[in-house]
Amino acid sequence: MISAHFFAYAFPVQGIQDSKISGRIVINHGHHDSLQVNGSLECQNLVVKETLKINGGLKGRNLKCKTLVSHGGSDIIDLKAEDFRSHGSLKAKNIQITGCLNLTGKAEVWDGKLNKVELAAERTVFTNTPIAGDIRVKKLHTSGSFFGFFWGKSLPQTLELKNKTIVQGDIVFEEEGEVHLFDGCEVRGQIVNAKVVRK
Repeated sequence: MISAHFFAYAFPVQGIQDSKISGRIVINHGHHDSLQVNGSLECQNLVVKETLKINGGLKGRNLKCKTLVSHGGSDIIDLKAEDFRSHGSLKAKNIQITGCLNLTGKAEVWDGKLNKVELAAERTVFTNTPIAGDIRVKKLHTSGSFFGFFWGKSLPQTLELKNKTIVQGDIVFEEEGEVHLFDGCEVRGQIVNAKVVRK
C-alpha cells in the first residue's frame, strides 16, 4: 500500500497497485487498482480497477471504476461504474451505472443510464436518464428535538422525472412522497406510496 500526503498537486499516476492519499489532490490520467482519498479529489481520465473512495469533495471527468464511494459533494461528467454510493449532494452528467446507484443527499442526474436506484433525499431529479430497474426511496430520519422543541421534515420527498426519462421497474416510497412526471416521461411499473404530479 502506498500512502502519501498531497496538497493541490497535479500529476499523472500509472501502474500503482493500492493508493491512499490525504489532502487535496488533482490527478490527470491515472491508473490504480484501488484508490482512497481522505480529502477532496479533482480528476480527469482516471481509471480505478476496483474501488475509488473519496472522503471529501469530488470533481471528476471521464472516470472508470468498479465501485465509486463519495462522502461529500460530487460534480461528475462521464462516469462508468458498476456501483456508485454518493453520501452528499450530487450533480452528474453522462453516467452509466450497471449495478446500483445509492444516493443519500440531493441529486441531479442528466443524460445517464442506470439499472436500479436506492435513495434517501428530499429531492432527486433524473433528466433524460432511463432506469432499467426499480427506484426505492428510503425514509429520511430528519426529526428530532432540541431543549424540548421538536422539528420534522415538512415537505414530502420528491422524485422528478424529466425529458423522456423512462423507469422500467417500480417506484416505491417507504413513506408518502411525490413523483413529478414531466411530458414524455413514463413509469412502466407501479408507483407505491406516492402522489403522482404530472407537469
